[in-house]
Amino acid sequence: FIVNECGGKALDGGLIRIDGSLNPAYHALRRLLKETWNTQIQDVTDMEGRVRFRGYYGRYRIECEGQTQDVDLTEEGEKTVILPS
Repeated sequence: FIVNECGGKALDGGLIRIDGSLNPAYHALRRLLKETWNTQIQDVTDMEGRVRFRGYYGRYRIECEGQTQDVDLTEEGEKTVILPS
């Protein structure tokens, strides 16, 4: 990350000003990472114990009745996860 007013060609491209304050680009990036590009769901399974959702590629932690499993969503498409009972 480039700190504004510290040299280089992208003086206005930094996220943190020389005095340590955060500029608008920081806040915009934070909103994208923590809100827009972040998937959080809480749902109830159907009669067959399934939940369907669409999410961004990346790692998800699935928790159900004390069971936890990490799953990576990739370009491969639909992913089935079976938690041990």
